[in-house]
Amino acid sequence: MIYGNSRGNNKNKHYLTKKNKLTSEQNIEKANEFLNWFKLNQDFLINQEIRRNNYNHDVFTDTLLKMYNKILYNAQINDYRGYFSRAYYTNTFQYNCLKSKENALNQSIENDIQETIENDIEETNRTQLKQFNTDELIETIFEYVKEHYTIQEFSLWKIYSVMKPHISYNKLSQITNLSMQQISSTISKIKEDIKTNQELITKRKKLLSL
Repeated sequence: MIYGNSRGNNKNKHYLTKKNKLTSEQNIEKANEFLNWFKLNQDFLINQEIRRNNYNHDVFTDTLLKMYNKILYNAQINDYRGYFSRAYYTNTFQYNCLKSKENALNQSIENDIQETIENDIEETNRTQLKQFNTDELIETIFEYVKEHYTIQEFSLWKIYSVMKPHISYNKLSQITNLSMQQISSTISKIKEDIKTNQELITKRKKLLSL
């Protein structure tokens, strides 16, 4: 990509990168400021994901490059750490889904495919529960949904619960390849079930009264 001259004489000029997208000297400076921040915080970010048993070097690097390009093309990001953590979570989930599909294609028996998917989802649940410091009530609700709904419905509910309010139905549709109507119907159904389930109501009252 082209960074302009080193003397800063092209302050208001625009540049074409190798992808032929238009950027500016100001955006290049912002992108470089982000890289400087990243250099100072890289160890913290890596160690954070290692503690969560959720570190993947390729996904980590991919998240960095995507965030850099967003800033380069005029994205306004004020909270670097928060944005990076959310982006890394989404990219990790997409990576795990892709790996699950690849593993499933290599299986010759349908039961083996199902077992692979379930194990992957269970591992994802463990790491993400730690990541978001879920309490006993949230864990109870997740277990209830897992036991009473399909794997696909449970996985959708898990993403929605952890990412809200930073994720839309449209984004969920892109991640899961489900229609927004399917997503809305599934989430509404689970919400209503949780609100009216007597066992969960009792559990909720007990925990919130402690």
